[in-house]
Amino acid sequence: MKRFIIFLLSLTVIACDDVNLRPSKPEPVFAHCAPECYQPCTTEKIRWTADPNDSSAWDALVNEVTLPLIDSVKTCDVRRQACATCLNNLERRGIIR
Repeated sequence: MKRFIIFLLSLTVIACDDVNLRPSKPEPVFAHCAPECYQPCTTEKIRWTADPNDSSAWDALVNEVTLPLIDSVKTCDVRRQACATCLNNLERRGIIR
C-alpha cells in the first residue's frame, strides 16, 4: 500500500509539473485595415504666401489655398472613414472591445 501511495504521488508530481499556472501574454491581433488608414493627414503643403496688401492676391486665395485645402480635407476624411470601418469590423467580430 505504501508503494502504491508513493507511485500515485509521483504520478501527480509528474502530471502537475507540465502545467503552467502563470497566464500567458496574449498574441497580438493582426488588424487588416486599408492602407489609407495608416497614412497621416497633413495640410502643411498648403500655404498662402501672397502679399495681403495686393488685391489680386485675395482673388487668387480661393484657387491657391481654399480649393486644395478642401481636397486635402476630403482625402483625410476618406482615410478616417477607412480606420473607423476597420475598427468597427474588428469590434463586431469580437477581436477588440
